[in-house]
Amino acid sequence: GTAVHACFEQISWLHEPLPAWLAAPATAEQQVAAAALRMPRVRELFTQAPGQQAYNEQAIEAISDKNEWISGTIDRLVLTHDSSGNVIAAHIIDYKTNKPEPREGYADFYDWLMVHYQPQMRQYRELIARAFALPLERVSVSLLSCPRDFVKAPARVLTYTAKQWEYTPHFCQQELPGLL
Repeated sequence: GTAVHACFEQISWLHEPLPAWLAAPATAEQQVAAAALRMPRVRELFTQAPGQQAYNEQAIEAISDKNEWISGTIDRLVLTHDSSGNVIAAHIIDYKTNKPEPREGYADFYDWLMVHYQPQMRQYRELIARAFALPLERVSVSLLSCPRDFVKAPARVLTYTAKQWEYTPHFCQQELPGLL
């Protein structure tokens, strides 16, 4: 997964100079990233709109509302600024390279992915909202799922909806203590 992340880290926006490997991917990880970037929905994540600025591998450190130290890295953070330079929206994008295996109790692998990473993404969303004084609804979160076997499981962009923030499955609290 780290090597796929490293591929995406090299890209700010698709209209800017791109890494040479994108034209002729040599490694399996480069092939995964290149295949993903051929998909329109993935390309949207790397297409700059007016007022946007991207930060790859953005470190985030804060003290939570529960007085806990939080340290993490947001794979891609896209901030949207108004004409005065104020941040008016944020989009958190997290790359996932999990093997797409069936998971018991879930409709499919992608359903599991969304539920499994919800506590981490919720925390990132809340911290970014607080850091930029944004209402939570102005902070969107997507997972970019790029399984290594992109023939069987092509890349997919999974975006959390408002309804998905309304609940936190009990098992997530057990698996990831201190993240809620």
